[in-house]
Amino acid sequence: MGTASYYVSKSTTMNQFFAKTYLKMGLGLLLSVVAGLVLAFVAPMQTLSIYRNPMIALVLGIIEIILVLMIGRRSYSGNSSSAMMLFVLYSLINGLTFTVIFAAFSIEAILVAFGATGITFLIMSVYGRTTKRDLSPLSNFAFGFLIGILVVSLINLFLHSTGLMWLTSIASVLIFSIYMALDTQQMKVAYTAAPDETYLNGLSTFWALQLYMDIVNMFVNILQILVLSSDDN
Repeated sequence: MGTASYYVSKSTTMNQFFAKTYLKMGLGLLLSVVAGLVLAFVAPMQTLSIYRNPMIALVLGIIEIILVLMIGRRSYSGNSSSAMMLFVLYSLINGLTFTVIFAAFSIEAILVAFGATGITFLIMSVYGRTTKRDLSPLSNFAFGFLIGILVVSLINLFLHSTGLMWLTSIASVLIFSIYMALDTQQMKVAYTAAPDETYLNGLSTFWALQLYMDIVNMFVNILQILVLSSDDN
């Protein structure tokens, strides 16, 4: 009786769960890009001045971290509608990042970085979905490596070393490639463990956020590599 109700309550298939997650991720990216474009055209100088203000940038960063934590908590508590609203808010705030990108990079570089990010995401997502290998042992390695990258990046704010920028950008691309495959595989695990439909709706928002962050971080670091390459030439 309990087993039967379990399968009835979780009517969404794994393919539908993945499709819903990718749709939410795509919506988040679209909102960020649109918000960035609007700010870039309506108030570019004001937006850039806000972003370049260390205190404001710090406050916005803290707000985004709080939102990420809240989305995770609401998603796993079954409050899917609240988690989705917070994800939309996070995506809109992150539009500031895209305003800076539109102002600082050429359209050619943006398109190349977007294409490279999209191809990498497709490959790593397919690998994460289809591989029989358990990728979870890579989680601690990737997290530790990411912390190391953040520390080196903070140090480089004072050193202004081009070599360190190269190192951190390339390492970041590799790490977020791992996260793309790892997060995709973890989505399968989360789907299997989900007890009901409401829980799945929240999980789709949570994993949409994880993939969103993987893509944006890889995109930004590929742009950084393109800029460093053009500067060397």
